[in-house]
Amino acid sequence: MRALIGVLFLLLTAVLPATSHLHVEYSVPEELEVKILQKLFLDILKKKEVRVFLVGDKRERYRKNIERFAKKLKVVESCKDADITLIAGFVEKFPRDCLEGLLFSTKRENLFKFRNCLGAFYWKKGRPNLVLIRERLEKHRIELPSEYDRFIESEVKVEELRRGMRV
Repeated sequence: MRALIGVLFLLLTAVLPATSHLHVEYSVPEELEVKILQKLFLDILKKKEVRVFLVGDKRERYRKNIERFAKKLKVVESCKDADITLIAGFVEKFPRDCLEGLLFSTKRENLFKFRNCLGAFYWKKGRPNLVLIRERLEKHRIELPSEYDRFIESEVKVEELRRGMRV
């Protein structure tokens, strides 16, 4: 019972306030994560449905969660058929033909590994974090609603993060 109260407290104090301005309703953290990605991808691509190619060691987990919680995301089997590639976790070998398209990650470290990765949505100390890189968005002529302004960082700021992480 004590653990359940602790989890509820964490959700109410950490997760809800950090994401409430994005206006996403959810019942479990996995649903929150997928719905934030769905909203972001729809806003980036200005489409009613977004085709997502998954790579990385967490791709099967994201596939299940997208199929379960995201009505407007469709997982595809090739990056050539995708609107965006989601790097789900860590990736050992990245398909070369996918480097030309739009990339997004669930790990902050991938922002430094893939110079064309638009941003990352990741968890740190139990809290959701979203980072979008201004220059990379501008390169693709992506304009987002003002509700994302607080998550957009310059390439210089991201480089400072990298040095702090020693990646």
